[in-house]
Amino acid sequence: MQSADNVEDFLNIMKKSLFRTAFLLLVVCLYSSAVFAQTQQEPQLSAEQTCASFTVELSNYDASLLYVWLCDGTDVSSSVAVSGTSATYSESTSQNGEHTVVVAAYDNSQDPAVEVGSSTITVDFQGFNTNIPVTSNYSECAIAGTKNLSDLVSSSYTSLKWYAADGSEISETTFDTSVSVTTTYYVSDVNAGGCESEKAEVSVEVIEVTAAPTTVGSFTMCASTGTYPFASLVTSNYESLTWYSSTGLLITDTEFSTSDAGETTYYVTNTEAGKCESEKTAVTVTINAVPTAPVTSNYSECAIAGTKN
Repeated sequence: MQSADNVEDFLNIMKKSLFRTAFLLLVVCLYSSAVFAQTQQEPQLSAEQTCASFTVELSNYDASLLYVWLCDGTDVSSSVAVSGTSATYSESTSQNGEHTVVVAAYDNSQDPAVEVGSSTITVDFQGFNTNIPVTSNYSECAIAGTKNLSDLVSSSYTSLKWYAADGSEISETTFDTSVSVTTTYYVSDVNAGGCESEKAEVSVEVIEVTAAPTTVGSFTMCASTGTYPFASLVTSNYESLTWYSSTGLLITDTEFSTSDAGETTYYVTNTEAGKCESEKTAVTVTINAVPTAPVTSNYSECAIAGTKN
C-alpha cells in the first residue's frame, strides 16, 4: 500500500515538473520570438531619377547593423553614402532600362552574422536623353546674310543647346554667311525633363569668293580670218578664267572667231586656289565687216587738157 502511494506521489511530482518545463519552454519561445521580431529590420527603400543617373535611398539605416547592397547582382556596398539614419547609392548610366537594387541587413553581433531583413527595388530608369541631334555640315561660298544653326539639324528635337569648338556654351544661334571662316560647333538636345543628350559635331565652312576680273569692257575689230584669245580681253591679274556665252552656257574654247561680223557679249569669271568662283564680268566684242574692195579699170589715154574723176 505504501508502495502504491509512493508511485502516485512520484507521478504527481513528475507531472508538476513536466508542466513547469513546458511552461518555461513556452516562455523562452515567446521571449525569443519577441527578440527576433525586435531585431527584424526590413530596409525601407525608395528611388529617384535624375539625368543620366538614379539614386536609391535607405531611409531606416541602423548603424548597429551590417548592410550589403547589390545593384544588378554586383556588390556596391563600398559606394554607399551614409548620413544619419539615411544611406544612399547613386548609379550613373548612359542607357535607359531596368536596374534591380537589393539591400540586405545583417546582425553582425552574432557569428556568423544573421540576416535580419532584406528589400528589393526595381528602378525603371528613363532619365537618359538618347536623342542625339543628326547634323549636316555647311560648306558654301560666301554670300551676304546669316543662317540659323538649327538649319543644320535634320532630326527632331525638343530644345537645342550649342557649344563652341572649345566646349563653351554659346547663345548666338546664327552665323554670318558673308565672312570666310571654318568653325566647328557642337549641339545637344535637352528634353522636357531637362536632360541633355550627348553632343553632335557640325562644321561650318564659309569659303571666300575670288574677286571678279576686270576686262576691257568693249572690244572692236575688223573681221578677219582667224581667232582672237579670250584672255586678251582681261586687264587684271587672274588665275583661272572661265568664259560664258550671253545665255550663260559654258565656253570651253580659249579663243573666239574673228571672221563673222557682229556684236557678242561674253561673261568671264576668275577662280583662285582654295576660293570660290568670282562673280561674272561682261565684255562686249564687236567685229565690223570689211567693205568689199572696189572694182577698177586702168586708164591709158593721150594727154589732153582737163581733169578726170
